[in-house]
Amino acid sequence: METQKKFSYSQLRQYTKPENAHVAYRGKVYNISSFLGKHPGGKETLLMAAGSDITPLFEAYHRSKTFKLLNKFYVGELTDHEMPTFGEMGEFYKTLRNRVFGFFDTNNIDPKVDYSLFLFYGFVVFLTCFSYFLMMFWSDIHLTTKMVLSVITGFGTGYTMYILHDASHFSITHKPCVWKALECIGDIIVGGYHYTWRYRHTYGHHCYPNIVGADPEINSSCLLNWSDHLPSYARLNFNKKWFPHYVLQYIYMPFLYCLFIIGLRIDDTMSVFNLRYANTIRINSPTHKEILLFALGKAAWVLLKIVIPLVCLHWKAVVLLMLISDVCTSVYLVVVLAPNHLNENTRYYSLSKGSKKIEKDWAELQVECSFDYLPESTFWSVIAGGVNNQISHHLFPGILSIHYPKIAPIVKKTCKEFGIQYKCLNSFSGAFIGHLKHLRQLGQKDNKES
Repeated sequence: METQKKFSYSQLRQYTKPENAHVAYRGKVYNISSFLGKHPGGKETLLMAAGSDITPLFEAYHRSKTFKLLNKFYVGELTDHEMPTFGEMGEFYKTLRNRVFGFFDTNNIDPKVDYSLFLFYGFVVFLTCFSYFLMMFWSDIHLTTKMVLSVITGFGTGYTMYILHDASHFSITHKPCVWKALECIGDIIVGGYHYTWRYRHTYGHHCYPNIVGADPEINSSCLLNWSDHLPSYARLNFNKKWFPHYVLQYIYMPFLYCLFIIGLRIDDTMSVFNLRYANTIRINSPTHKEILLFALGKAAWVLLKIVIPLVCLHWKAVVLLMLISDVCTSVYLVVVLAPNHLNENTRYYSLSKGSKKIEKDWAELQVECSFDYLPESTFWSVIAGGVNNQISHHLFPGILSIHYPKIAPIVKKTCKEFGIQYKCLNSFSGAFIGHLKHLRQLGQKDNKES
């Protein structure tokens, strides 16, 4: 064992390479470099987390018996923190984990596999690509028909984001090569970049949901809305400085949501160069392989979305069809996603000045900061990629989305037993209206969460 010592967070950040990869867990530092090749979730997963505090990630993605495996890699203590820390895992999460994992074991269900869902995913990708092919190369069809095909392509692109979402959570099969392949396919179809998206969503938002200054998905509303002190088009947290136009954001934001996917592409790309997502989550320098995948993915997207259309169609038709596709993609994603955290029923957390400590159990915070709609509906779980079951998803992100309706009653019952409010509606429209009401609350001058 290496000599034990004390590490500051800035020192920990230096240990991100395969030969010296270190992580922190519950205030202790571990040298995991010798374990990289043995990790069932793949070497890349650990290297992306190297140099950081993995406590929320480690506990969310592993069963309790895995926790003790870290002991052999212990090398020292962490003296300070850059990101929020949480209280010890409480009885609520321990009980819930035992019940949920026990459900899968008892019923002999693999939580990462459902072949009917895989077939549906394949059908959606095929339909998206086939619609694109007809739109580009079937010269005899009218522009109106091409517009219909563009709508299909747009919604298909949006659904591909949910497949990418499963892959970024390591929840679709047990094979890292499958996750990587699906992420790269998603890059080509959607136009984002899986590497920075995983930092934004999996390593950022899921660890620190609705924590002001830590959650990149409320610190940034895409299109580079990265500062809490400068005017932007939306106020998405209570700490953001108020400007008069925010009063109307509940009216104009649904229209700006039509540009969501464009903002996501910009954010994902710029984060490659500044190595930080929305001024919150640090990003480890991509390897040469990742840089190559980034370049190839962007080149393929430009080829498919711009070059080939300009060869096959008039430029005005290209602009029209691309706009229709992107609007459909954006609306599909935002309408489904927005009620989950930006909702009148969810809570925000702000850290005390000079403190990174949140005394609450991480799992309880997940429940307080998330919102479900139609959580026991398999139909909605498929249509919404499982994100309608946001509470179960945040507590068990490594479980395939199709299984969330099965465990939702277990989550609801356990929350009730421990006196934790389980917030949900059996109405999609009600959930989205709650989101608009929340935007209106955020838009009021000097409105702070109590």
